[in-house]
Amino acid sequence: MPFALAGISPALLALLDIAHLPGVVLHLARNPTLDALPTDFWRALDPARVVLEGAAEAEALEWGLARGITRFAGPQADRLLVALRRRAE
Repeated sequence: MPFALAGISPALLALLDIAHLPGVVLHLARNPTLDALPTDFWRALDPARVVLEGAAEAEALEWGLARGITRFAGPQADRLLVALRRRAE
């Protein structure tokens, strides 16, 4: 049965075997300590599974998009994504 995981801290993520982390969807809170996780971490995690929580500003969305994350939750995340796409055109 599909399920989601939430509340995983960046410190715990760094210790886990990310490629085998269960859950169809992983809700990760935007946290500056996520910046320290290496690029291969994001590939192993499969960013398509991630929902970045707390994406309240364009910088958070840009950060997530740079790592392959395409799903966001936060105040007006949809409006921010539209604005970013328009700016890129």
